[in-house]
Amino acid sequence: MTESGGNPNLFYRAASKQYVVLDHNLAFDSGYNFKANAKLHVAYNAWFGSQHDALWQAHYSAKLAIALQGLAQYAATLPVVWLEDAPGYLAEINDTLSLFNSDEFWEVLI
Repeated sequence: MTESGGNPNLFYRAASKQYVVLDHNLAFDSGYNFKANAKLHVAYNAWFGSQHDALWQAHYSAKLAIALQGLAQYAATLPVVWLEDAPGYLAEINDTLSLFNSDEFWEVLI
């Protein structure tokens, strides 16, 4: 976060009194330089610390496997106009998610 704004990706769910983290755009932006921008993230001090261990990766690998398995079903619910300008975008998302069992996928997060 800076004086000019930021991309917090952190929301509060009042009903359950829990925070939800949602990255709704940069996860699949091949031109985004994660390492160069990591310190601008609102949770940088907490995110880039002790939680990046084998248990953390195992936990989210299981969730990514589910996301990948359901990608076609989720994509079918999107308005067609969202994909008209980038017809190969869903394939790119699939390819990126498919890397979750590789070190390449996790190295920018750790």
